[in-house]
Amino acid sequence: MDMALNVFWKNPELKDTVSWNTLIAGYSQNGYMEKSLTFFVEMIENGIDFNEHTLASVLNACSALKCSKLGKSVHAWVLKKGYSSNQFISSGVVDFYSKCGNIRYAELVYAKIGIKCSFAVVSLIAAYSSQGNMTEAQRLFDSLLERNSVVWTALCSGYVKSQQCEAVFKLFRECRTKEALVPDAMIIISVLGACAMQADLSLGKQIRAYILRMRFKVDKKL
Repeated sequence: MDMALNVFWKNPELKDTVSWNTLIAGYSQNGYMEKSLTFFVEMIENGIDFNEHTLASVLNACSALKCSKLGKSVHAWVLKKGYSSNQFISSGVVDFYSKCGNIRYAELVYAKIGIKCSFAVVSLIAAYSSQGNMTEAQRLFDSLLERNSVVWTALCSGYVKSQQCEAVFKLFRECRTKEALVPDAMIIISVLGACAMQADLSLGKQIRAYILRMRFKVDKKL
């Protein structure tokens, strides 16, 4: 990022919306959330027009930092500029409000998204789970016509956090049978966590055998 920044400052002709977006996105994607927001503020102060690509990166940073004030301003700009129809942007708004604990706003934005994407669903499920509201998390999960491994993982993790181990085991069985989906490593970690909570050595051994049988790449988490 240092090299990119040097090129940016040394070439005034590059200081257009695309260049600012590239810099802001670069910092956001590499975990430098505060710098990403700092450059967004500078972008505005320099009178450079921002677009939906700018706001997507800024929303990501606001979500990570739980920067409520700026995030709400970004949402206002999204509405003002008519970006609400952009599924990716709206999902980012859902994620922002979810991570800031404002589930009511997250629900309102989610309800207006035409085609539900897994990113927005996972954000809401995680938000419900963080508040121990697994009833709503399960309801949202059940409303989906298609479920990928990310959504399954979010619900499993929620039940583990809520210490509802039987629900975790049930989900694992459904994931393998009804959905014909091969559980990924994160789902396996959730199931192993539930086994540990219940001190269920027998099931834990079965999961271990499953890992070996399915030839999962064993990492430090497993």
